[in-house]
Amino acid sequence: MVFSACSTVAAMAPKIQPIEELNPKKEMWRIAVRIVRLWTTTFPNSDTKSIEMVLVDSKASSIFTLFIIVTGTKYIHMIDSINH
Repeated sequence: MVFSACSTVAAMAPKIQPIEELNPKKEMWRIAVRIVRLWTTTFPNSDTKSIEMVLVDSKASSIFTLFIIVTGTKYIHMIDSINH
């Protein structure tokens, strides 16, 4: 699976970077990863949910990711489809 921080397709796609090269100085990365753990969380007394994942690249580097989603947004169906 390839995740890209940008939804638009550039004329020349950036090279795929290993997880170990990710840093906060750059705003966009292109990574190729496998999801090795995936779960969802619903926050009590809130309309907020999250998708949490552990991703691993071809060099066996791993990273934890957290996507917080407020109920009613266009991404909430992602959580609903994971839970069913």
